[in-house]
Amino acid sequence: MAIPFSPSPGPTRLQEAALTNQGFTVIRGALEDTHILAKAAADGDAVVHLAYNNDFTQCAESAQIDVAAINAMATAMIGTNKPLVITSVIPISSLLSYPAASRFGSEKALSQYTSQSVRTCVIRLPLVVHGSGDFFGIVGDVVRSVRVNEVGAWAGDGENKWGAVEVKDIAELYRLVLESDTLEAGIVLDGLAELVPFRDIVTVISNRLEVPTKSIEAKEMAEYYQWPLGQVTEYAAKGNNELTKQLTGWKVKGRGLLDDLQYSQTYFK
Repeated sequence: MAIPFSPSPGPTRLQEAALTNQGFTVIRGALEDTHILAKAAADGDAVVHLAYNNDFTQCAESAQIDVAAINAMATAMIGTNKPLVITSVIPISSLLSYPAASRFGSEKALSQYTSQSVRTCVIRLPLVVHGSGDFFGIVGDVVRSVRVNEVGAWAGDGENKWGAVEVKDIAELYRLVLESDTLEAGIVLDGLAELVPFRDIVTVISNRLEVPTKSIEAKEMAEYYQWPLGQVTEYAAKGNNELTKQLTGWKVKGRGLLDDLQYSQTYFK
């Protein structure tokens, strides 16, 4: 079964039809509908929790809603030994003023169910999950900013690295985790394919848009990239996928981020 959370009626109907055609039972709901989440979790064979409100102006509220949703689903699964996989984010070099840092509260909430016969697992996503359908993600925001400013900018030497993974690769990791009967409850896995310098990302984007590039001071980034993007551009990921590969057999097969930017039309429509 699947529960769509898109606030837009059009895309939700399309998603629902696509899921139904694949044999899914679609249950309409929102993250705040904890009674719906609890019943679906109790009825299903496993739960993969992907939804989150990524509005950086409501970080605290979004975190509270997510924790309540996790508690509702996990409580309904106590004693079942069924998998409950939630989604978090890969840490960065400094969590100070990191808008997504509030998501680590979700990991803490999940951990209390590890000893209650729920096969809990956290998959941490990098800043960039790229590929088909990602036009409105953070890379799309960078493309739009470079297009509007007619210049690609990075702070200092631009060597701060963004974590990235192709969407089909990360989907495969979720599948491997769900089907595994050897993973210990409570495991935290980084779904990271690569670390890419922000300068390289901006350079490829600028070349595609045929605009110049330049290095600027960190304090100027907000002039080129609107909040919170102006902050995020300076972050450097800390993730490592060795444990993930060792425990699940995960293999990165998809395009790298730079290749996706260079050859795909996803971000340049």
